[in-house]
Amino acid sequence: MSMSDSTQEFLTCECGSPGHIAIIELFEWKKNDKIVDVDVSFHINFNPDQSIWMRIWHAIKYVFNHHNSNDGFGDIILNEEKIDKIISLLSKVKSIKENMKSDV
Repeated sequence: MSMSDSTQEFLTCECGSPGHIAIIELFEWKKNDKIVDVDVSFHINFNPDQSIWMRIWHAIKYVFNHHNSNDGFGDIILNEEKIDKIISLLSKVKSIKENMKSDV
């Protein structure tokens, strides 16, 4: 089985903070050009504007359970357009899974 297709959606928070970025990724696993499985990954990134040392410092604080609103972890406020992107991506996943079941 090999992964040949992936789709990514980058979601930025409505508050405008560069530290509030989420990525939703769809992986289509194929065998002989036929989709055999699909996975979805969702994660929130560290602020990309921070240096590697600042990211490491925030990670150390995270490990020791010391959180702060500027550490790169947080909530993401979504507008209608971003909600539609998520719905579209998850609808695609559902459609692929239903097609996989019907092909069995």
